[in-house]
Formats: sequence, structure tokens, C-alpha cells
Amino acid sequence: MTFFFCWSITIAIFTCCKHCKACKLDPSKRNETSKTLKKFYRSVFLLFCFFGVLGCLLYLLIGLPVAVDAIEKVEDGQMDVQNMLNDAYSDIETLERIGSESESTRSRLEDNLEESCNDFDAVEDAFGIDFQQIVNSLTSGLNNLEGFVTSDLDELASDFNEVIDISEDVGSFIDDVSHGFNNSVIYLIIVAVLMTCFSFVVAFEWMFNISPFSVRCISLSVLMPIFGITVFIAVIILIATTILVVVNADFCNGDTSPGNPINSIFNILEKLDIDPSSYNYRSVEYFLKDSCQGTYPLRFLEGYENDLQGAIAYSSEFNQAIGDIGVDELSRVCGNDATGLVVLSDEVEEFSAGALTDLATILDNVNGENGYLTCDTILPLYDTYIKEGVCVDLMEAWNAAFIFFTSLAIVSMVILSSSAFYEPTRKEILTLVEEGDEEREKEHAIEKSEVVDGVDGTLNLDKDDHNKAGIDNETSSEDKSVSFKAETGVCEMSVDTLDHADVVPLPAPVVPKPPPTGDSNDAITVEAVTSEKNTNQMKTKNDSKEGKFSGLDDMLELQGFVVK
Repeated sequence: MTFFFCWSITIAIFTCCKHCKACKLDPSKRNETSKTLKKFYRSVFLLFCFFGVLGCLLYLLIGLPVAVDAIEKVEDGQMDVQNMLNDAYSDIETLERIGSESESTRSRLEDNLEESCNDFDAVEDAFGIDFQQIVNSLTSGLNNLEGFVTSDLDELASDFNEVIDISEDVGSFIDDVSHGFNNSVIYLIIVAVLMTCFSFVVAFEWMFNISPFSVRCISLSVLMPIFGITVFIAVIILIATTILVVVNADFCNGDTSPGNPINSIFNILEKLDIDPSSYNYRSVEYFLKDSCQGTYPLRFLEGYENDLQGAIAYSSEFNQAIGDIGVDELSRVCGNDATGLVVLSDEVEEFSAGALTDLATILDNVNGENGYLTCDTILPLYDTYIKEGVCVDLMEAWNAAFIFFTSLAIVSMVILSSSAFYEPTRKEILTLVEEGDEEREKEHAIEKSEVVDGVDGTLNLDKDDHNKAGIDNETSSEDKSVSFKAETGVCEMSVDTLDHADVVPLPAPVVPKPPPTGDSNDAITVEAVTSEKNTNQMKTKNDSKEGKFSGLDDMLELQGFVVK
């Protein structure tokens, strides 16, 4: 912005000097200075066109790949987080299904256990197996799992939904940025081609010292408007890039140490109205702020995992006891048909092999050694994609884009300001011609005055000078001395005695002719002829001036200028 301001001041000063009479150049040096300025403008024009094309090529070859790599790195990190959240949410849906299945299994055990055997005490005495305790432990574990699904799991699913929405918004923003960088390739190619075309046009005109009308028409009517649009787009991109640079820098410097955006993340959570007691807020606090040294927010998963292991163990023990005793012995000891126990055993075995195994796998995925909600998974994602990707690589990409588009805007402004395609209007050309005529008339008047003064000084001789020169008044003949008055331009004769050898011959004075004698009609005729002659002289003078302007217009049109 400082450069833009200084350049505007420079252009304003130049414009004032151009229209200020006190700043105008000597007419004798105006043409030479005009050629020098035109050469300077064309040199600046070609130089900055070269800088613009070179900058576009360097950014395409160096700056843009850095930006693309940084965006791809951040995009990969966002996709990893997105996939992790989607997997977690899928596991939560599976847990909800397991919860409904555990509820039905627990209800059938409680309802059908007493009907399947009339005397469990006799079974315990005969076989040493307390079926009542096994079934009670199994139903208790299933009840705890049901509570986990219906209470904690619903809250966890809601928090995951919120995080997934935020992640999708971030992904959409990254996609927009990525598409913007990809589209900038087309924009940069267009700018480079336009600058190259301008360079060829100016170089062609300069090298061959010609200005074809068709070339100038294309330059003024096609290239210049398109280039002006590209400059406007460059300024818009520069403003957007500046905003992104500032936002990214503020995000990455949110903590006491540069490049550590932990506090910025918490500020974002507060602006998103994330409840500090929610799993999301406590998870960010545990993983990022405390570096896994505080209280694990998903500690309840470990307790439910123990309940799950107990339920699996009790279901296996229940199925093992029924299988060892057999349905016939159970029927004999129970005093009734024990086929119902066998049916319950099959249901528990199916539940254990299906839902409980899936639940164990899910808990291991979430909270296991390599689970996606563990420090070993979260911290590398943060270090790789946030601290390095966003705060290092992406920041370098923004800085490169900011520097390039700032330079492009400066170069474009200089190119437009020093354009070699300026065409003066007819009024400006005629003003310059009239000013030149006035200057030349003043110079002729000064020269004429100097000549007249010299003649007057030569012809006005002092009598003492004649005596000192040895002029003899007695032997000289009477003659008329001549004096010339510069004021009136009339030669006067005085009676002096001069030596004929020293008399300077002068042309005869111009004496106005007397009016012709005759009647009054002849006098009127002479006066009319004189008036017509003066009128013709004035008309000839005006026609000469108009002819000069008309010839100037023809010359400008032949050179390709459009005189307004």
C-alpha cells in the first residue's frame, strides 16, 4: 500500500507539471525531451512486462507447487480426521444395535430362567453349579451394557455428530482453497500471455519506429481492457490472500509460543458454543492442552469394557455348564423338562459370538492400544497436520502468494501508468502548436529589436567624434546627415557638414504615396481597393493557419493517431 501511495503521488506531480506553465520545458528542448520521456516510458514498460512474465513463471514453477503440497497435506490430515470420525460414528451405531440386542437377551434370561428349571438348588447340590448366580451375573452385565448404550453412548454420538459437521465444513473450505489455487494457474497463464503480447507490440513499434493503426487498435481496444480486468482480479486476489495470511497467522500464534495454536482452538470451541463439560471439549483439553497427562474423558469405556468381559465370561460359563450336564440330567434334577435352558444357552452363545464380540472389537478400536481416540493417534495428527501443515507449510504458501500478487499488482500498475499507447487529443496538439508559434514570434521580436538597436548606434554619430576623426567642416560640402529612429522606423535628415567619404549610404526612406488626385469617386475607389486588400491579407493569414492544422491532422491520421 505504501508503494501504491507513493506511485499515485508521483503520477499526480507529473500530471501537474504537464499542465503547469511554470513547469513547461523550453520549446527548443521540448521535442528532444518528449522523445527521451517516450523512450523512458517504453523502457519501463518493457522492463516491467519482463518482470511480470518472469514472476508468473517463477510462481508457476516454484511458488505454486509449494502451495499445492501444503494444501494437499492439510487436506490429507482433514480426510484422516474425517475418516476417523466416520468410523467412530459407525461404531457408535453398532453399539446402539448391540444395546438393543443385549436388552432383549437379558429380558429373556430373566423371564424364562425360572420356568426352565423348578429346583436350581438341587442342580447346585448335584452338580456344584450355581446357575442362579451365573444368570444373575450375566443379566447384571447385560444391564450395565444397556445403560452404557442408552445414556453415555447417546451423548457421545451427539458430540461426534457435532465434530463431524465441523470437519465437513473445514473440508469444504480446504476444497475451495484447493480449487482456487488450481484456477490460479489459468489466471497466471493469461496474465503472462497478455504481458508477452504487450511486450511484442511495444518492441515492434520501437524497433521499426512505426505505429500501424491495426496494431494500435488491437492494443487499445482489446489488450488494454482485458489487462485492466486481470489487474482488477489480481487486486481482489491480493485482498483475499492478505485476509487469509492474517487469519492463519492469528490462528497459529494463539498461544504464548509462536506456531502453537492451542489457545486458538479453544477460542474456536467457545465461539462454536461447545459445552466445556462435553466429551469434545474435555477431549481437546486432555489431548492437546494436557498432552495426555490429565483425566481421560472416556474413562467410562474402561469400566464398560470390564463389564463386557464379565458378561462374555459368564455367558461362556453358562453355556459350558449346560453342555457338560446335558439336557436329560438337567430335566431329571430340575423335575421338569429343561429344554428351555438349552434354548437360553443357544441364545446366549449367539449373543456372545456376535454382539459381544463386535462390542469388544469396537471398544478396542476406540480405546485400545492403537485406537483412534488414544494419544498415540491424536497427537501425531495434531503435530503433522496442524503444527506443520497449517502453521508452517500453509503459511509459507500464503506468504508466497501474497508476495507474488503484491508484486503483480505493482508491476501491472506501472505498466498501465507508463503505457506507450497514449494518444493526445486535437485540442492538446493545437495548444502545443499555438504555444510554439507564440514563442517563435517572441524570439523574432527580440532579434529584430537587437538589430535595430545596432543600426541606431552605428548611424547616430556625435559631433565630437567627427572632430576627433579629423573631419574638416570648411572643406566638406554641405550634406544631410542621417539619423534613424528605431521607435518610429523613419529616417530623418539633418543639415550637417560631413565628409562625403564618411557618409554611409542608406536606402531611400519609404514615403507614403499621396492619394491620387481627381474627383471623389476615384478616392472612394482607392479606399475600397485598400480595404479589400487588407481583408484578403487577413483571410490569407487565417487560411494559412487552418491549413497548418489541417495538414497536422492528416499527418497524425497517417501515423495511426485518432485525433479527437
